[in-house]
Amino acid sequence: MAASLALAGAVVGFGLQARHAALSAAEESVSALSIVLSDYVDRLVEITDLVRRETAAALPAGESPVETRALHDLLVGLVASSPNIADIWIGNAFADAVATSRVYPAPGLNAADRDYFKAVRDDPTALHIGILPDNRFIDEVTITTSRALVAPDGRFLGFIQVSLRADAVRDLMTRLRGQQQLTLWLFDGQGQSLLRAPNAPGGVQDVTAGDFLDLSVASGLGGAVSPIDGKDYVYGWVRSSRHDLVTAVGISLDAALAGWRGDMLAVGTAAGSMIIAIGIAGFAGVRAAKREEEHTRALQATVTERTAGLTEALAEKDLLLAEMRHRVKNAFATVQAIHRQSARHATDLASYSAEFDQRLQSLSTVQILLAEAGAVEAVQLHDLVGAELSPYVDASRCDVDGDPIRLSGKAALALTLVIHELTTNAVKHGALSAEWGMLYVDWIVDRKVEPALLRLTWREVGGPPVRQPDRHGFGMRILERALRNFRGGVTIRFEEYGLVADVTLPITDDVAPSRSV
Repeated sequence: MAASLALAGAVVGFGLQARHAALSAAEESVSALSIVLSDYVDRLVEITDLVRRETAAALPAGESPVETRALHDLLVGLVASSPNIADIWIGNAFADAVATSRVYPAPGLNAADRDYFKAVRDDPTALHIGILPDNRFIDEVTITTSRALVAPDGRFLGFIQVSLRADAVRDLMTRLRGQQQLTLWLFDGQGQSLLRAPNAPGGVQDVTAGDFLDLSVASGLGGAVSPIDGKDYVYGWVRSSRHDLVTAVGISLDAALAGWRGDMLAVGTAAGSMIIAIGIAGFAGVRAAKREEEHTRALQATVTERTAGLTEALAEKDLLLAEMRHRVKNAFATVQAIHRQSARHATDLASYSAEFDQRLQSLSTVQILLAEAGAVEAVQLHDLVGAELSPYVDASRCDVDGDPIRLSGKAALALTLVIHELTTNAVKHGALSAEWGMLYVDWIVDRKVEPALLRLTWREVGGPPVRQPDRHGFGMRILERALRNFRGGVTIRFEEYGLVADVTLPITDDVAPSRSV
């Protein structure tokens, strides 16, 4: 009897610990995803501000906006330069539509009854973000971002509204959701629902974040009953520090604990069998004592083995979550730095979009390689270089060779930026811009120095003549700084036959020889 009670107590204790770990894993997941969604939406809104600035620069300073064909053509070009922008509208101080990217001349619409007009008229410093599910001119749901058009003397002249395609956010929500039973929300600063994935029956406009989230804190985690289906959910949410927006991600309690329930069923079945066996053996009397003891030990071993397996699985899950948090933090810090630098040096929206998208694509490439590498978070240097070059050049014009080298996630991200900048320069100005140009990339491990060094040489041949530039652009600054945290560096030489880049990285846990490619 005592053995049965002890075993039952152990199973209950383990079950409670495993349940807590499953809920913690769910909280970590929804928290990380809400941060990812928030950062993405912030970047979209910042693009609308770039569009707005270019639009305002084309208008006469201090005067009420007036429609011209040239202004309409400018708006059309700005929309065409960014696939996530749906349209641009310019209105005067009386809320009359003056110009739009949609048609020329602008239709006779008035926005005096719209919340966005009232908001920017009453507070010319405000950025109003909302949604137009009932757009009176186009059959498309858009996220509107509106700011006041103000004269140098402070007079309210009207507004400029730049609308985002709602599908730009919905597509990311769908990718983040994947096959998981997740619910993702986008709210404005007052908690009014803008978008939800999956869509709620009958729309989402009657649901506010305050119905189930504590918006008095900048970010949070907690359980709440969903206002949509009435089920218990685990939510993670974050209020943007840059715009008046809140993102939230939730997972139902049933989904969060599904794996735990399956594990506990297996443990419970084994423990139940052992308890029954103990009871039967007790009735069998003294002659069965030895058989009871052997059977008990066997069943205890089974439970111990399954419990150990579950413990190891939970530990592995904790490790993966820690790696995910670290990877998300590093990746988005890099994205934000690239965004700031690209915006600072861009001369117009088109150049910003092109530079930012290309650099973001290079980061996406290495993230895919990291995902395919699994929990070890290691990428082979040969795979990284090949993935970066493949969109630009076929194998006949590029020779890549070197020792098998394993890169950690951090080192791969840094080296990806270097390879991307060299590739972009070669395509625009170097060997890959010429019909017969060739590229040679090779590396070795130099063990004659202490510590040992990875020496990578990027050599272009057959391109246009090269010379030392008069000034350093953003790309050169990336080359100078990308490997600094790893005590590495990049040296550029302008030889008669073409550009040569010498890249060095110390051999460490982040950069190490590997036995296989």
